[in-house]
Amino acid sequence: MSWFTSCIAGSLLAASACGGRSNLGVWTLDESTSAGMAGAGGTLAAAGRLNAGGAGQAGAGGMNQGGAGQAGAGRAGAGAAGDTTVRLLVATAISAGTDGTCAVITDGSVWCWGANEQGQLGDGTMKDSYVPVRVLGISDAVAVTTGGTWHSGVQGASRNTYGCAVLRDGTVHCWGVLGAVVNTAGINTSSVPVPVPGVTGAVAIAGGDEHVCALLEGGTVECWGDNAQGELGNGPTPSCGGCASEPEPVTVSTLSGVTDLAGKGSLSTCGVLADGSVHCWGALSIGPMAQSPTVSAWPFPILGVVASRGGLDVGYFHACAVLRDDGSVQCWGKNSSGELGALTVGSDAGPVTVPNVRGAIAVAAGLSFSCALLGNGSVQCWGQNSFGQLADGTLSNSDTRVPVTGLTDAVAVSAGYNHACAITSKGSVRCWGSIGGNYQSIPTTIAGF
Repeated sequence: MSWFTSCIAGSLLAASACGGRSNLGVWTLDESTSAGMAGAGGTLAAAGRLNAGGAGQAGAGGMNQGGAGQAGAGRAGAGAAGDTTVRLLVATAISAGTDGTCAVITDGSVWCWGANEQGQLGDGTMKDSYVPVRVLGISDAVAVTTGGTWHSGVQGASRNTYGCAVLRDGTVHCWGVLGAVVNTAGINTSSVPVPVPGVTGAVAIAGGDEHVCALLEGGTVECWGDNAQGELGNGPTPSCGGCASEPEPVTVSTLSGVTDLAGKGSLSTCGVLADGSVHCWGALSIGPMAQSPTVSAWPFPILGVVASRGGLDVGYFHACAVLRDDGSVQCWGKNSSGELGALTVGSDAGPVTVPNVRGAIAVAAGLSFSCALLGNGSVQCWGQNSFGQLADGTLSNSDTRVPVTGLTDAVAVSAGYNHACAITSKGSVRCWGSIGGNYQSIPTTIAGF
């Protein structure tokens, strides 16, 4: 998702569900979950995850300190220590990965929910959570991204999932699978954040499939991680082939004056310059470009697109942009389910205009579907709908835009693998879609927000 969309106050994006687990976090709080959010670093209680009653998981510290020692309040909530007030989380930045979501809230802490077998929730455990849990040790984040994708095309197969946050001092911290995204002296996985060496002055971040890119003050971009498809954008050839991976950041070549950055679970990343031009690098044919050559280790211009600030989003195999002139939307890349909103399904293409969309202020690109947020607070989506991604109450694909049911006051929208979320003008978060047989075909409110 784009940095501007993710960082405006109140934006939120839900996680997809994988392997039959719903990660939308749609369970509501009631008396059976009276602990709510425990202490300063605790876990929101719902759906029987943790803290079924009583004081909840954490006292003041967020690591089961409860009252007298680690067993104090306890996971079963038997004690009375910690703050048992149920609070509402208000997101200021958000990112959804393949199987989880992370959000920055107003106090600068980061909360994540979804699958956690690789520590991608950052709460010091590897236990899945259907509701938000706090990432340990972060209290001054300004932006967040989640990365990783399915490998071998099989849900549940090996994947490298992680989260990264930009802190107020311009440094970046990551958690989850670290081997592909940060040099940690041989540590491949961490369930708590670790700093990325060498990154200073970061203001935004975008995570992809086994690589991460950060936008720095002054408009340059640095990337690190896997580089087999030119994902790091530092050359030296149009066909990268054996380009070496870099565990520490390298500067994207020939690119300056970047104002916006977008990337997701794909093998490519895109930046918007001050003049609205869009430049991408990485796998052009299977990423959001559908261009030739098929791989570019240098930034490659997307001809004809003049994007508004915050109006770009990169999906897994396609991208969309809000045009600066009139708020119309153009999409390009794969079109397997009508996600480009134009042309015949199955026809991959360069930028094409989505018919009858005007006044858009943001876009969201998922796996095989797209959404646009309009200035009047409504959201329209198109493409695959097998899991309710279009939120029109059906499971029928549509290669033309359909309105999201009952959503009239959205202020931000974004998409994950097979899901999307919007935050309303009142600060609530509503999400739809999923995978693995668990889905919501109309917007449903996230617990705790």
